[in-house]
Amino acid sequence: LKKNVTTISDALDKALSLRGVEFDWISEQASDGTNLGFIAQELEQVIPDVVVEDSEGYKSVAYASVTAVLTEALKEQHTIVQQQESRIAELEARLDELAQKLGEVNTR
Repeated sequence: LKKNVTTISDALDKALSLRGVEFDWISEQASDGTNLGFIAQELEQVIPDVVVEDSEGYKSVAYASVTAVLTEALKEQHTIVQQQESRIAELEARLDELAQKLGEVNTR
């Protein structure tokens, strides 16, 4: 049922640009204490596809769609962590090798 499917690009940069906020609704009718979310106008600058505007010009966030961006951002970050872990292991092995050679030189 879907076409033109592509992976979200630069998801980590997008996620890092988001500002999560705590807020209270101005209208007492919509109020049920402090809420967590985003400011639609700010989110629209980063991920315009998740912001919807109604006929009266009020903007809202399709929060379920934000999950896709955050999921791809997490995967991008995981790849970076894996690369760093691999690099650290490589550097530790080189350090151990150098320490061993240094130990050999000092025992002569």
